[in-house]
Amino acid sequence: LLQETGFAVDDLRFVNRLAVFGWWLSSRVLKRTVLPKDQLAVFKVMMPLLKLEERHPPSFGLSLLALARRQQA
Repeated sequence: LLQETGFAVDDLRFVNRLAVFGWWLSSRVLKRTVLPKDQLAVFKVMMPLLKLEERHPPSFGLSLLALARRQQA
């Protein structure tokens, strides 16, 4: 979609691999629609682990990060 709308994709990667299990448990199993405070606190504690993804991008994740630039016409 980025390329179709005039962007050059510089990088495209998954991020936030650690949150996949939490998302699945919370939304699919427990049927929650709002993130509980205690779960958010766990996420904040795990933030330093997400730095590891910068060196070793995961093959799956909760989010997809695209770095793109608008091509000159």
